[in-house]
Amino acid sequence: MPTDELTEIPVHIQNWPDAWAKPPTIKATTIKTYILNPAASDTTQRWAQIAEYEPKRARLAIQPLDANVTLTLEQPQTSPDTSVAAGPPPQGGVLAFSAGYQYCFYGPDAMWINSLAAVTRVVVVKEYYG
Repeated sequence: MPTDELTEIPVHIQNWPDAWAKPPTIKATTIKTYILNPAASDTTQRWAQIAEYEPKRARLAIQPLDANVTLTLEQPQTSPDTSVAAGPPPQGGVLAFSAGYQYCFYGPDAMWINSLAAVTRVVVVKEYYG
């Protein structure tokens, strides 16, 4: 005759010491502030390469402090980017200035920031796996 009683089931819990089973952890962080000046005579002050191809980079956070900037995955063709709503569109994507807001990107891609119309400071935080 069947019963509603549960029989005892053996449970074996094991900690996995294998490297593949351990989640990645952040081992290093860098913080840098860039100043972009669209009126500068030197083009390297109008745009900046904020990241090279970095396979161990986990996260990149960008925070424009004073004005909007554009983010591109290739070196900017024009600087400052003087595009307007009627066209041509800006190269890359526009990162709007917003107090206290960081734009986060994940992965190893190289990235550049480009000035638009005003001098701005841009804080870049990068986190790396060990």
